[in-house]
Amino acid sequence: MTGTRCTVATCKNSLEKSKKEGKDIKYHRFPKDVVTAKIWAQKCRRDGQWNIRSCHICSEHFTDEDYERDLKGEMLGSPLKRKLKSTAVPTKQLPSLPQCSITNPRYERAERRRNKQIVEELLNDANSVVDSIDVDKQVSQSTTENVSHNNKEAQYEDLLSKCNQLLQEKSEMQKLLSVKEQLLTEALNNIKLLEKRLLKTNNALEGEQSFRLNIEKALNGFLSKSQLDLVLGKKKKIVWRSDDISKAFAIRYFSKRCYTYLRETLKYPLPGISSLQRWASRLDLRQGLLMNVLKFLEIGGNNLTEFEKVCIIQFDEVKVNSVYEYDRKADEVLGPHSQMQVVLIRGLFSSWKQPIYLGFDQKMTQEILLDIIRKLNDISYSVVGCVSDCGGGNIGLWKELGITKDSNFFKHPVTNENIYYFPDVPHLLKLTRNWLVDTGFVLSDGKNPGITQKNLNTLAQGEQDEYIVAKVILKCGVSVDSEADNMLDDTSGSEDILSSPSDVLGSHNSVNSQSEADGFNYLAGWIARKYKNKYPEMGNYSYAVKTGDHDYVIPQWVQHLSHGGLTVPSEKWSSEIKFFCKAVIYRLRYREDPIYFKMPNGKEYTGHFLTVLADCRGDIICLTQTWRMEI
Repeated sequence: MTGTRCTVATCKNSLEKSKKEGKDIKYHRFPKDVVTAKIWAQKCRRDGQWNIRSCHICSEHFTDEDYERDLKGEMLGSPLKRKLKSTAVPTKQLPSLPQCSITNPRYERAERRRNKQIVEELLNDANSVVDSIDVDKQVSQSTTENVSHNNKEAQYEDLLSKCNQLLQEKSEMQKLLSVKEQLLTEALNNIKLLEKRLLKTNNALEGEQSFRLNIEKALNGFLSKSQLDLVLGKKKKIVWRSDDISKAFAIRYFSKRCYTYLRETLKYPLPGISSLQRWASRLDLRQGLLMNVLKFLEIGGNNLTEFEKVCIIQFDEVKVNSVYEYDRKADEVLGPHSQMQVVLIRGLFSSWKQPIYLGFDQKMTQEILLDIIRKLNDISYSVVGCVSDCGGGNIGLWKELGITKDSNFFKHPVTNENIYYFPDVPHLLKLTRNWLVDTGFVLSDGKNPGITQKNLNTLAQGEQDEYIVAKVILKCGVSVDSEADNMLDDTSGSEDILSSPSDVLGSHNSVNSQSEADGFNYLAGWIARKYKNKYPEMGNYSYAVKTGDHDYVIPQWVQHLSHGGLTVPSEKWSSEIKFFCKAVIYRLRYREDPIYFKMPNGKEYTGHFLTVLADCRGDIICLTQTWRMEI
């Protein structure tokens, strides 16, 4: 089929040429129907003799309506099959029709009759002997040919009428095509215009992005990502990160007026005061190393010299109530725990201190201690010593660190400097007293000066140290609202329990020293002794009171003075009287009338305490006045 060509007279298409040019042209054989095949042959307008059975017409001479619709291919998305309808005839790109004149049928019949007469006369003159039968046969044959000729003329007239109709449709389609081409031209022009606008917009966008990238590179060392987003307008609402808040807190710590000037006047991207307050009120003071507290230490250390930041580490276990507690902020249940490991750092050459580690039922290990030292070194605090008691867990720590009586130091994990380890002095005094009472000892000079009560109750200078984190927050003028910081919150009656952030950050409303607390307990025991017959549950004799869990803890003042005859207040009575005194002091401090029967936070006293208050009002007021002077 390589020599296949289109049979239409004016068409130059061939199968070989179509393949070379890459045209999608299909070549159709002539139909088997004789009438339709003759119509196809007439459309070709070819001269001479040719066999229609071996000829083809290309698809460029057919319209889309001439093909059957391939529904299967459309549904499956496969290439469509082009199959001609049985009634399809070529109508496109055909040779022009020859000019022909249409004569009157009556004239043609008359002409045929006249021709017939002439033929008869000629035949009669030429051969009069011709048989009449032969003449009849000739006339019959002529009649048959005339009928066949008339049928062809009728078909020709019908095809001519269809051709004229198609020509009219072609003219209308050409007009419609002209309109479509005009619309297409306008659409192409609009596309070109939009492409130019898009190119211009893309160039402007690339320029703006390049400008933003250059700004980000230039300001990357001065502003954080959140600050850059705020300056460049990427985000309307900024969620400040912890690093941004801590840096802003440092600026606020140095100068409130400077912070306001930078933020309000110079429009420097800084968080608002409310953001600082929310961040300060959400400090994570749960178990482990208190990273937020370390950030405050770093801020507060900006006002300290390298000499003043030399510090020592103190740690000990503190007894806590073995109960379950619900943490609303973290939505979790804590406890029960019996002990809490507290690590505190204290300035060696300046008066400051700060707890930095909390751990429930956690023994101090070498890994925890060295990690704390590394974190402090990262914020420029130099640790030169450690202090702890001589408990069993700490003795194991000494062995891990290689601490002996001949070598009481270990190496700093970063600087490799010596860090000296000291036993707790109260514990050493307790052990000395126990040895003296149990076995006794003789000094090298043969003298035994003894240990006096005055030396045991000497007020330590460290009690006047201030908490550095509390100082930073107060200096920044940021109020931290927390239910745990309320001065009227109930306490458990034990001085060894830390239950609120104020216990870690520093509280200014607690008893100033152990001796003052002992004095308060002595006065509360005096009231309990006075009314012991009526209210025996208010206290008990000192010989019947159990001492602390740690055998090295210094006994209370009452235990020192008493030989078993003084009264020690019960925990319930001590808690109630201390709670009441705080309420009275609170009312007097804020110039409100003292209300003895209802606390400022709305908590009411029990009926038992109201009865006791009615009997010993004067003694309690005296105790309140005394404690107010101490606070």
